[in-house]
Amino acid sequence: MHRIALSTITLVLAVAAFEGLCRLLDVDFNPHAHWQYHPELGWTQARSKTFTERKHGENVIVQFNSLGFRDLDHSFFKPEGVRRIVILGDSFSEALQVNLDDTYWRQLQLMLNGGQTGPWEVINLGVGDYGSMQELLALRRYGLRFEPDIVISQIFPLNDICNNTLELAGLCKSRNDRYRPYAALRQGQLVPVWDQPLRHKLRSSLVSFGVLERAYLQFVAQETGQVQERQHQARIAQRGLPADPLIYTLARDKDQIDQVRRGWSMTERILEETARECRQRGIPWLPVVVPFFARVGTAFPEFQRSYPHVPLARDYPEQRLRRFFHRLEVPSVMALEIFDEYPHLALPPRGGHLNPNAHRLVAQAIYRQLIDSQWVEPLTTREVGESQ
Repeated sequence: MHRIALSTITLVLAVAAFEGLCRLLDVDFNPHAHWQYHPELGWTQARSKTFTERKHGENVIVQFNSLGFRDLDHSFFKPEGVRRIVILGDSFSEALQVNLDDTYWRQLQLMLNGGQTGPWEVINLGVGDYGSMQELLALRRYGLRFEPDIVISQIFPLNDICNNTLELAGLCKSRNDRYRPYAALRQGQLVPVWDQPLRHKLRSSLVSFGVLERAYLQFVAQETGQVQERQHQARIAQRGLPADPLIYTLARDKDQIDQVRRGWSMTERILEETARECRQRGIPWLPVVVPFFARVGTAFPEFQRSYPHVPLARDYPEQRLRRFFHRLEVPSVMALEIFDEYPHLALPPRGGHLNPNAHRLVAQAIYRQLIDSQWVEPLTTREVGESQ
């Protein structure tokens, strides 16, 4: 009995010592070099860090603020006369492929202020691989504290469908699903849930658990790219799915697999909740839908030939979301239409994301929609002239 007690005490002391050492040394178990674990959101970007990377023949400076988002620091206190837009989104808003001033939300701020430092602040909360539930949680945790006058949700109707439903955890090639909060309905209310709730609790409480978990996955389980791909294909086969669920997000309702059909419904439920929370506070909400680049220009037929057994529909996401936003009585921006009109500017993408010209196209479309919705007054000719 004494030996059991002594062994228990020794184990507790060892765990406590290891936990203290991990905290003292600030040991990293984050999902990515650019990201930092967050117990509520899953992850943010690395707080107060700056990276310089060589991309597409130029240096891209990536700066994260003290909250862990790609932006400059903004005070939660809103000065008198200042108007604010909060951006929610994923890697298209994180925009690691371009410099800060080339992002669509910084371009939008310049347009709103006529090229000057003016009364409009556009605050970015977009983080790579976020789903709509994470964006809603980011709005609640940080966005509303900025007292926004307008909220913009950048939507990517491909990964978002997988990233919002627990049923598709681990099935859509994201390495971050173990950290991600998904959405579930409990008594009619949206609540965050995790794929492995016990691990989430341990990871949230003990830095040492996160360190050991990551060490196991990287070194013991040999979590390399090839191993991940084999595991991904094995999980799809075990679930009896005919193909990668991501592909079925582009199929019409009747052709979708059940898991994706329910993922679409959950995504709409989250977006509806985002709209409701903004409406309750008198904040206009604008969804902006960014397409998968295999659907832009002339690329789609070749992409479609790669999946002959899946009846894909090029503009299905836009058609569905346009009907949905109409029911919610909110305007929207569909970037696919703009990119189709100006393919020489939108293409080629940068690593599957927006190039600087595409960012500007999106900013211009948002600016026009804000004016058309009468949420923003257009600059007068005199104001534009003074800014030049």
